Amino acid sequence: MKPIMRKKYLVAVLIVVVLSACKKPEDKKTEISNSLEYKVASIDAGKFLPESDLSIARVNGLLNAAEEVYATPKQQVADFVVNAHEVAKQHGAAIGAAELLDFALIACDVKCTKDNLVDYLTRYTTVRITSGQTHHQATHSVVILNNLEKRLK
Repeated sequence: MKPIMRKKYLVAVLIVVVLSACKKPEDKKTEISNSLEYKVASIDAGKFLPESDLSIARVNGLLNAAEEVYATPKQQVADFVVNAHEVAKQHGAAIGAAELLDFALIACDVKCTKDNLVDYLTRYTTVRITSGQTHHQATHSVVILNNLEKRLK
């Protein structure tokens, strides 16, 4: 093979390799719609969301923060939140996954565990279902309960 032909062949092969390695827009779209944060945000909204919806990024940030604060895998955090969301829904209370995550981050004041996360979500969901309090009222109520419990121990 002549040197010029070899160079053209190598350039053509290089172009094919680079193009095949690049992600297509559809691939990125599929990644987003298969992501944990997309699924949680969609459950929260009660419908499929456009992949550019800002609530997906919000849920992602909250999940990442909760994963770090509670030293619990993101998937488990999401499972706990979705379960609390479903229980509330069965009892006629509309509690969003983002609200639950937001509360969980407020409730943990020092170092928290997976068990703390479950306790906090249970208390918050119970207060919201039984008293009809808003997100801010229920957050305040449960934080007071948590502080009282710590003092009594």
